[in-house]
Amino acid sequence: MWEPHIVNIFCDICIKEIDNGGKSKSHFTKEAWKSLVETFGRETGRAYEYNKLKNDCIGAIDGVHVPVCISPLEAIPYIGRKGIPTQNVMAACDFDMRFTFCWAGWEGSAHDTRIFYAVLRDPTLNFPHPPDGNLYNL
Repeated sequence: MWEPHIVNIFCDICIKEIDNGGKSKSHFTKEAWKSLVETFGRETGRAYEYNKLKNDCIGAIDGVHVPVCISPLEAIPYIGRKGIPTQNVMAACDFDMRFTFCWAGWEGSAHDTRIFYAVLRDPTLNFPHPPDGNLYNL
């Protein structure tokens, strides 16, 4: 597993590639990946091993706020930081961009961490726990 400062370097390089137009839609372009790998090696002295990252990390988890129409009498808990009623939806995907888990219905005021901990505590939701030694990118 990478040390935190190496993760920060990798994330900074990814952000630079995105800012330079290297991620047109959901994936980096081949040119952007080549640049990312070269820059990572130059800045860290390490070879970037895509398969190593893919083997240690089984996917990514994030929350998204989806606007909802709801009765004004029930709207208060659904109003989040943007001031509009939303539902917070937590989703997990693998590196092939396939959803492996999705849980909708949380109030917009619910924090991502609260939802994540709730899903970990409820075995009936069939959340895909990573094998020992593996992790999700949060």
